[in-house]
Amino acid sequence: MIDAEQLHSALFTLETAGVGLADGIETDDIDDAVADHPALFPTRPFTVLSQVAQPTDEDPLFSLARPGSLEARAARACSAAGVELWSLAVVPDTKGSAAGSARVQFSEWDVADVPFDGPSPCFELAILAAIESRAL
Repeated sequence: MIDAEQLHSALFTLETAGVGLADGIETDDIDDAVADHPALFPTRPFTVLSQVAQPTDEDPLFSLARPGSLEARAARACSAAGVELWSLAVVPDTKGSAAGSARVQFSEWDVADVPFDGPSPCFELAILAAIESRAL
């Protein structure tokens, strides 16, 4: 069983990062989605949320509540995790593409390469997961 307080805290952090629950999704739906990861969720909640948020045939669990430039989105995600965005280098798949990868630097030594795909909240989730993995 997933700790309800920890799940609420993770969802609050996501909200601060500009990511909300998709239309028709409730907290219980997220609880059900992460229930398959009872050992990992307590120590790496954003890693688990990032995994369950990946696009599937089902309706998405999360949506981008606060769109903006990739830099603004990365800065919000970093801030929500309690760190500062030092730099962002964006590499689109092709010129003008809304998909690709971004190198996010969130401390002098911590850098993560995260994918982005238009307005998908997976960008913010990947940043939060990268920050949490460096904090361990």
